[in-house]
Amino acid sequence: DGAVSAEKTVQVKRDHGIPHFGGEGDGIRVENNTWKQFLNKITFGTYIRTKDVTIKASDAVSGVAEYDYYVDIVTDKENYRILSKETLDDYAQKGKFTSSADGKFSLSDKENQVVYAYAVDHAGNRSDYICTEGLVLDTKAPVMMITQPTLEDGTLKDTEATVTVELEEDAAIL
Repeated sequence: DGAVSAEKTVQVKRDHGIPHFGGEGDGIRVENNTWKQFLNKITFGTYIRTKDVTIKASDAVSGVAEYDYYVDIVTDKENYRILSKETLDDYAQKGKFTSSADGKFSLSDKENQVVYAYAVDHAGNRSDYICTEGLVLDTKAPVMMITQPTLEDGTLKDTEATVTVELEEDAAIL
């Protein structure tokens, strides 16, 4: 009908930045451990009791829409090699990453794992990958065997005794 409306000014924000893991509380968090970057070397020296993982990133313009993660189950930790960016891109394209709106998930019951993650903001911008150290899930208490001292083997005397303690597995200080 040819009617012209009044002029209106609209402010539009354009989000070109990617989410990042540099802010307070950002990164992949498992118990009291936090990782904020992609590691160059993985060792399996981080023993954990819980399977709970939280991923958090920052994005000042549009906010974080989702977190995507891949958990690599490691069977040979002595020869483990960090997954390359190309391999992770391929896994993401093939749908091997899992999405989480709140960044929370639980690890499996497997003993040795490495978590890889990235964040996506509401504009569709994707962060760089970050990963954890090799995580060793250790939820079982070691079985302790105590050998009772006896007179026959010389481990029991009038004023002293020698007690032998054996652990079924290597003990880890947690």
